Amino acid sequence: MVRDISERAAFEQQLHYQATHDALTGLPNRDHARNHLRLLLESNDADPRPISVLFVDLDPFKVVNDSRGHQVGDELLRDVGRRLRSAIDDGALCARFGGDEFIVVHDPSASSLRLGELAAAIHRTLAQPFTVFDQRVDVSCSIGIASSHLLVDTDELISNADVAMYRSKSQGRSYTTFYSPAMRIGLEEREALECSLRSAIEQRSVDVHFQPIIELATGSIRSVETLARWNLAGKGPVRPSEFILVAEETGLIVPLGRLIFEMVSRQQVRWQSAHPDSELRFSVNVSARELAHSDWLSGIKRILEETGAEASGFTFELTETALSSNISLASLRLQQLRDLGAEIALDDFETGYCSLTYLREMPIDTVKIDHSFMGELDTEDLDNNIIALVIALGRSLDITVVAEGVETEAQLAMLRSMGCDQAQGFLFALPQNAAAIEQLLWPEFDESTIGKLLGDQS
Repeated sequence: MVRDISERAAFEQQLHYQATHDALTGLPNRDHARNHLRLLLESNDADPRPISVLFVDLDPFKVVNDSRGHQVGDELLRDVGRRLRSAIDDGALCARFGGDEFIVVHDPSASSLRLGELAAAIHRTLAQPFTVFDQRVDVSCSIGIASSHLLVDTDELISNADVAMYRSKSQGRSYTTFYSPAMRIGLEEREALECSLRSAIEQRSVDVHFQPIIELATGSIRSVETLARWNLAGKGPVRPSEFILVAEETGLIVPLGRLIFEMVSRQQVRWQSAHPDSELRFSVNVSARELAHSDWLSGIKRILEETGAEASGFTFELTETALSSNISLASLRLQQLRDLGAEIALDDFETGYCSLTYLREMPIDTVKIDHSFMGELDTEDLDNNIIALVIALGRSLDITVVAEGVETEAQLAMLRSMGCDQAQGFLFALPQNAAAIEQLLWPEFDESTIGKLLGDQS
């Protein structure tokens, strides 16, 4: 007797494929990758060559997903999956682990690529711009690598690669980090820091400091940049670079930014009431995640209405990263802020093509030259030539140029000779609380007088 079971076999094969592969990207899924890794580790007992896992996480995928929608995010993930497949050789398995996370299982006995070469190939292929539904999308990735010579357990090997990936994220974009046991301590500290920061935002125990921005032609204080500061109970001040990074990664930057803007708005009202003739401006930093958040602009308007602050007294500072995550949305948001009466500053300005494009296509009032260009400001120095170029560009476009990170008299003299408009840095003043800045602005300031005028608004 003969029975044709082709249809049944095909159906079983289809079920197996669906159970072991990701429906969106077509890559092996988490379970398939874990089983593959487990079999490699079990068969590798007599072989000293370690099996390795590369944990790959996209930056800044969450911003793209929030600002451009899930349809664009899904298509981007499909493109990322295709590029990852092309970046590795047949001796490595690439799988989608979940969300915007991928893992690559590297078997040195089957792969011709070394770990460093493999990580570099992944960085290169993802650094190229993506085109999704006729939109340009730029992403990069953070990579963590762990190898089996440290242990032989499947889940712990993947977990260690994940820990190393988070260490890469803490260093910025496009980093690769190899796991070491000491990183576990750092991860626990980071989780504790996130929990404490969340509580600090809820309890409104974050502080605002201000750093003066000086008009170089007159020496007067033109505006102040507002900066978040946080003292953790029992540990003292937490470095801004540390807790701002955690806020960015976890999404806490949105409620943190809202809290800071509310506090600054109330401070603006206090000072304006005490000194009606003052034209002091407040510069406020805006992250990519804030700009992409659907409720961000309405939150800004609500705070202005509740506090009575004037939008015309604010400059919103955005970095190139915040603008590049979604140029069309960023352009819309900036124009909406301009319509409110606020000004826009492009922070960490460079002379690359993207930065020049933003000046041409977006409503930019100010560019801020990053402190990394200051250096010694030698007359033959390349950075000096770049600064001179930016100042000349700003003058031709009627855009104010601010130099950040000015620390020496020599730097100040050179900037003045170039015709730079404004500057800020430790040479003039450290970031300080409101009371200290009041003494710089208005030495005769009497807080009790302001209290009588406004009551206890602060």
